[in-house]
Amino acid sequence: MGSLLIPDSSDRAGVTWELLPHVSRTFALTIPVLNPPLCDHVAVAYLLCRIADTIEDAEDIPVHTRRELFDMFRELVHRPGEIGLQKRFLSAWCGRVDAFHGELIQKSGEVIETYARLPDHVQAAIAGCLDEMIPGMLVFLETCAPGEGPLRPCRTVGTLEQYCHVVAGTVGLLLTRLFATELPRSWATPQRFEEGRRFGLGLQITNVLKDADGDRRRGVSYLPDAPDTLIPLALFHLDQGHAYTLSIPSTRPDMRLFCVWACHLALATLARLAHSEPGKVPRGDLYVLLERSRAAIGSDAALTERYRSLRESVPG
Repeated sequence: MGSLLIPDSSDRAGVTWELLPHVSRTFALTIPVLNPPLCDHVAVAYLLCRIADTIEDAEDIPVHTRRELFDMFRELVHRPGEIGLQKRFLSAWCGRVDAFHGELIQKSGEVIETYARLPDHVQAAIAGCLDEMIPGMLVFLETCAPGEGPLRPCRTVGTLEQYCHVVAGTVGLLLTRLFATELPRSWATPQRFEEGRRFGLGLQITNVLKDADGDRRRGVSYLPDAPDTLIPLALFHLDQGHAYTLSIPSTRPDMRLFCVWACHLALATLARLAHSEPGKVPRGDLYVLLERSRAAIGSDAALTERYRSLRESVPG
């Protein structure tokens, strides 16, 4: 099969690299390929967004308590030195989550401390993302009235896209801001930001499909009334992710690889779902996928051919 040259992160100490592999398989693979210090900036940004996701997804939190947790978390991001506020946040936490996400919440103060040491412009980009993400999450949570069957915050495709913008499009915009600090000034155009946002939508719609059964078991469904339209919709947005990847200069293969692996893994997931298979790509197939994608990273033509081949494996 050949060697999969994933950068060794064993020399990366600290809570960020300790927590990351346990809360996202995809980002634990992709973030370490970024050059430092960008990899550290993106890792901290991801964990902070994941904390917001955990507050949103946790079970058994009363509505008013969830709002308080969100408010305190946003305040911590803007005032990371408030130790008393961090203690109140942990005291108010009452959500039911798996052990790894429980650890993420319990160590949120250490993540905030790491965030507080980042450059000002990086903190500003992350805080801006969360300032849009968290109020948007609350809108969707508070418009769901409990009733028979799972909660359904996204009954239409348009509403689902709005939700995906809140939880993932905002992250695409954040990543574009962080990438822009290390690329020529001409790169960060309005088109580039929109491609990054749409990339996030494609990845999130893929996740909605992949996680549908698990979501249903915890009493929520993000599937709209026309779920058969979602695979073509995810592909439509991932096409923008491919364009986004090609826009990154080949002199930054680390950034390209970060994007390519996420995009190609999403295509492989969609192909499995389209064939009624579990969405999680088996480890052996995953390694082959990543190795082939890495081999194409320096050539726009090779990347386009690889993307086209994976896209054509998705029926419809």
